[in-house]
Amino acid sequence: DGWRLVPATLEAMRLLATDNTLVFLYGRTREPMGTKGEQGHDPAFDALVSQIKAGGGRVDGTIACPHDSEMNCHCWGDFPGILWVPANQFGLHLEDCYVLADNEQNVNTAYAAGARPLVVLCGRTIGEIFGDRPSHKDYPIAVDMTTAVGYIGVEEDIAEQIGQSRN
Repeated sequence: DGWRLVPATLEAMRLLATDNTLVFLYGRTREPMGTKGEQGHDPAFDALVSQIKAGGGRVDGTIACPHDSEMNCHCWGDFPGILWVPANQFGLHLEDCYVLADNEQNVNTAYAAGARPLVVLCGRTIGEIFGDRPSHKDYPIAVDMTTAVGYIGVEEDIAEQIGQSRN
């Protein structure tokens, strides 16, 4: 409830709000299972979406894992249901989708789904996020959301020039 997005993040979200993109917020809900009301609804997401919209950005949907972090669910890691659901619902090709990740679990989930992870440090070091031995090493790392959105822009320019996303 106390999350306040910094102006640079709001600007990055505004830059993502183009006619040829879909933007989803995803994560674990902070509400216990069975109390969220409609499926995938979380008041914390509502607060973030409101801030993004007020900053000129757009969020096309929120995807919430309702499972406790200690539960062995099929939303994250080797069973990336958190990404398969919107891909199925919106006919997305995950190999053309970016996952802005802020931890190793998100990177592993993106790889398992065939999506393109992009790590955002947000003031942390690579070591703080991944330790000494990350499970994957071939993804861009951005210091902040604005840099991450810039990377996506470059990748999309390349895809437009060569007719497909780079591997």
